[in-house]
Amino acid sequence: MFLLLYNIIQDKMDKSVKVTNFEKIKNANELQSYLRDMTRRLDNTKMVCQYTGLRAALSIISKKYWYLGNPKNMNDGLEIQQGLDTRDNIFFSSFMIEKSESVAMWSMYAQPWEDGVMISIPKAQFKKWKKDIRKIYSADPQSKKVDENMYVELDKAEVSVTRVAYIKQDINGKIEKISCGGAKNDLLKSINAPSLIGYIKDDAWSYEKEIRLRVDLDQDIHYEGIAVDVPDYIIDSMVITKGPRFNGDLMERIKVEVDREIKTQSSSFYEKLNYTPCDGCAYRNGK
Repeated sequence: MFLLLYNIIQDKMDKSVKVTNFEKIKNANELQSYLRDMTRRLDNTKMVCQYTGLRAALSIISKKYWYLGNPKNMNDGLEIQQGLDTRDNIFFSSFMIEKSESVAMWSMYAQPWEDGVMISIPKAQFKKWKKDIRKIYSADPQSKKVDENMYVELDKAEVSVTRVAYIKQDINGKIEKISCGGAKNDLLKSINAPSLIGYIKDDAWSYEKEIRLRVDLDQDIHYEGIAVDVPDYIIDSMVITKGPRFNGDLMERIKVEVDREIKTQSSSFYEKLNYTPCDGCAYRNGK
């Protein structure tokens, strides 16, 4: 009931403060509304991508669940500052909407190198998937195992796809720059609002061009992790790209675990990063 009332209020708020020009956003409510606007989030991309490891990709294909983590385990201090460390009812999975691959993303998220892959989902299927999600399952944050008997439906949860805005602050917390998708804003002066939890990150992460599949649970639901169903049309449409230093034949490695036809391809950086300075690191090699 609480979440239903929240959604009604949120919808009214979104309509009343809707701003379509990022440069003209003046307050937290307008920023949140802009970042929640589905019509603008995926305008300039054909595919929605996630960098990960082959084991995670195979788990998604075989078990047909997508895990979403609690932001308490995220990597950005600004998000923690905004209160994500005290909220246990927000979960999301992060995706990239850049048109080309990113070596930084391969290095950060698709590790270890020999197992790194990128999952790409066509925009149309991704948007349909968001609309088709009906159940939110409890999942173990370590094993990612889903408890199929413990779940809530949409009367106790809200599913959304949101953009992320990137903030640069001075040592006193004053905003120096805020950007999203290449657009900049000089009017927004404060981000200290609970409504922005999960919508902003420090400017250091702006290269990620991140969107989030996000789930807000009702306040009386306390799951450590969650998962949502992955329909066949997502699996059939996805492309698995092997990373720059992937070990072995990707299709053969998939077939060992999954009896299903999956579209595959190679990174544009494949075999172009055969050596990195870390390869010679004594600590890395256990010396």
